[in-house]
Amino acid sequence: MKDIIIVHDFDGRPYFKAIEKNFQCKFINSRPIRFLIRDIVKKRTITKDTIDSILFLFLLPFHKNQTIILGMAPFNFRLLFYGMLCYRNKVLLHSSWHQWLGRTPFSYINIFNKIFKKLWRHYLPRFERIIAVTKATKQSILDFSYPLSLNIDVIPHVVDIEPITRAELDKKWNSKCIQGLFVGRLTPEKGIKDIINISEKMQSGLLKDSNIKIAGKGYLEDDIVHASKRISGLLYMGYITSRDKLRDLMKQSQFFLLPSKKIKGWEELFGLVIVEAMSQGCVVIASNHIGPKEIIDNHKDGILCEESDFVDNTLRNFNNFHTDIYYYKEISMRALDKSQKYHMANISQLWVELINNIER
Repeated sequence: MKDIIIVHDFDGRPYFKAIEKNFQCKFINSRPIRFLIRDIVKKRTITKDTIDSILFLFLLPFHKNQTIILGMAPFNFRLLFYGMLCYRNKVLLHSSWHQWLGRTPFSYINIFNKIFKKLWRHYLPRFERIIAVTKATKQSILDFSYPLSLNIDVIPHVVDIEPITRAELDKKWNSKCIQGLFVGRLTPEKGIKDIINISEKMQSGLLKDSNIKIAGKGYLEDDIVHASKRISGLLYMGYITSRDKLRDLMKQSQFFLLPSKKIKGWEELFGLVIVEAMSQGCVVIASNHIGPKEIIDNHKDGILCEESDFVDNTLRNFNNFHTDIYYYKEISMRALDKSQKYHMANISQLWVELINNIER
């Protein structure tokens, strides 16, 4: 089995499960000193990952004939060190960032921004391949690097949960009561206040017996707890780490809500949670951001709407549910079909073909 070294700004394991399916992977953190301090202060021990990452960093000039995937955000200054891997190894850059010409996760004072942008522009053609998670990411890299000629492939993240069965899907769409769901960070940019607003307006008429469940953590948690005490149709499920429990919540829900709000330097990107919800037959209602609109075909396998209209649009769809349930069931079935595009078998095969090609 071919060995692949994956160097990532954080823990790369959640993003590269499709590679682990067919290759032996060694995960390296690109910021080992920071994680060493974290281990000592928080865990009172030093993890094997941290030790491996420190050794990898100190031995950088000696690595050769390796296949390495570098998951590093632009314009991280650490490319000064890790870029040297390109000269004696086959290095693939992995990126999900969609604004290479705008605000980036790593930003410094102007003079250093200019230096590190030149550094990245220097190294981009030296990568064996560049892997973009979305088409928007690919286009953004091309715009930044113009007129350089780059080899860029698009391979999305993988969804590794079993899809809902047809019998389970039929059962959930036989219910007369709407089950809505949000899973994610409990922060303003995730549109939490919109969800509270929607649940308040559901307390009368056809929607009074329906509910919205919220699962996650963040600094708006107290707002949700207080709102759930006065709104009967708003249920806070806490922070759920079990994949099986999250899948069960999605399996029971007809609608998955993602009312994201653009803020400076951020909008909703390619979200695995969207595809996971689709794999459980949920109709996803999402803000028309760069990530959701790459996944969803509006009113075919999900619903996209403008931020300012999210509350009214969602309530219209909830009310229409009672008169045209089969319309939404058809959307959910197409969503289920679409989610298989991101299934482990399909995404892992894309990685196999790519890595085998560069090894020839």
